[in-house]
Amino acid sequence: MAFAKLIPGQQDVNDAFSKPNLRRTKREYKTLLESGNYRFGALMPWFCGLDSTETRAWEKEVAANYPVGIQNEVERVVGAALLHQDENGNEIPIPIKFTWVGAKKGGPSKGVITTYDATDPQAPFYSVEIINCLAPDADSFFTRPRRGRGRRSSEEAE
Repeated sequence: MAFAKLIPGQQDVNDAFSKPNLRRTKREYKTLLESGNYRFGALMPWFCGLDSTETRAWEKEVAANYPVGIQNEVERVVGAALLHQDENGNEIPIPIKFTWVGAKKGGPSKGVITTYDATDPQAPFYSVEIINCLAPDADSFFTRPRRGRGRRSSEEAE
């Protein structure tokens, strides 16, 4: 079974948490968090401008393909990345890079590995490797045929 074609792809997930989009994504995350509406995957309908039908499809796919433990860990990392504080207590969001991989020999049948990579102190990032869970399409939601909708990008005005 594959993810529905009219829902966000891997590229969209990574774009939402990329450096050019972090401020906007952080603002929406805080809005959802304060309203009690943040849950695993809740930022993607906003980021991609999904309508209610597409949002329900996304939520159904996410719920069906990601165990609660994985959802909880990804939620934790999203919060840590978006609300990251520097040594002075200033909130400085950190990008997240998501990858989807198959099960590894000797590893978990399903799981998530999260890493904070500070190899380059000027460009730290979180890495989230999702193991053996159905991955969204690799390409962007915006590159697939969609009833005449426009593209949301980091180039949009704030």
